[in-house]
Amino acid sequence: MLSLYRRLIRLRRETPPLRTGTQELLDLGDRDVLAYRRELDGRSALVVLNFASRPATASMPTPGAGGPWRIALSTHPRPVGDSLAGALTLAPLEALIAYD
Repeated sequence: MLSLYRRLIRLRRETPPLRTGTQELLDLGDRDVLAYRRELDGRSALVVLNFASRPATASMPTPGAGGPWRIALSTHPRPVGDSLAGALTLAPLEALIAYD
């Protein structure tokens, strides 16, 4: 748990939209998934949280001009830097942060 907090703090420091960007709530198609996008100076960060104890499928929003969504952090084994597109299947209680 301490390692996760350290990674989250480092990611927040290194990603300006997570600190001061505008925030927009998103509907990704599953009522148990909370998602929002933070934007600042043409950069975006996407936070997706599955609150269900079952897998959930979320329709990924269109990324900004920065290119495809790339994984920055996940609470489940997902390679950092992998791209995300189309539908995303989240593990039970998974949290994921991506950037474009």
